[in-house]
Amino acid sequence: MTNVIIIFIHQLAAATVLGSLIYCLMVYLPAAEKNRDGATVTMTSRRRDDDGDRGDGDGGRAGGNDIGSDDDRDENSPAYKILNLLTPTTFASILILIGSGVYYLLENYTAQSGLKPGYYNLFGVKMLFVALAFFPSMYMTFSLRVRIADLDLNPAGKKLVPQTIKKMIGLSQITLWMVAAAMFLGIWLARY
Repeated sequence: MTNVIIIFIHQLAAATVLGSLIYCLMVYLPAAEKNRDGATVTMTSRRRDDDGDRGDGDGGRAGGNDIGSDDDRDENSPAYKILNLLTPTTFASILILIGSGVYYLLENYTAQSGLKPGYYNLFGVKMLFVALAFFPSMYMTFSLRVRIADLDLNPAGKKLVPQTIKKMIGLSQITLWMVAAAMFLGIWLARY
């Protein structure tokens, strides 16, 4: 019965980390950024005069207004808010994955004597992918997120928000691929 509970916790943590990363990076962020860009375009188009000119003397051109750029991401952007929730969730889920996996191995060490050759080679590759997912997740949670967390106490940190969010999105994508590879190898090892 203990093995079933450990496996359930392990699979629940894996589903949480993979599902939250896929949803946030591939569904929520693109849709939120698209809606935010659309809202900006609608607001600027409403400011136009009847003759199509905004009244700023540039003949209706945007004049350097780069809508949808990374510089638009601030502490009120959807990317900031979702990554503020995603990074600790990802880190905690990966930590639970590691803890439940190690506990399962320690609990069932006697049943591992009759495994096929090559099992531990694949297991080592899986642990490499887990480490490659764990360390960027830890860096995002305890270094990058903290850098832009208390903007009311540290107003100078507002300049760091766009580049930090961009870095967090990139590291989250790396974490997504590493977790997906580790899960693939975990399923393969379960059938090995």
